[in-house]
Amino acid sequence: MVGFLASAGPAIHIIYEPTWDGLVQLKKRGIKIRVVTDITSSNITYCKKLMDVCELCHLDGVRTNFAIVDGR
Repeated sequence: MVGFLASAGPAIHIIYEPTWDGLVQLKKRGIKIRVVTDITSSNITYCKKLMDVCELCHLDGVRTNFAIVDGR
């Protein structure tokens, strides 16, 4: 699964408990999660927490949220 998150995205995925629990369950099932987001000083703590369950990459100016799931 690959996701692109706006700079507020990491916080939402950590704070909203059902979403966080879902990410943890995906990792436990062996699903590789990759996230591309705009890492800023205001979301760095959330990004560090998100790195517990996914591979995180930085891209300046990401302004949208979407995910790609490969069903194979």
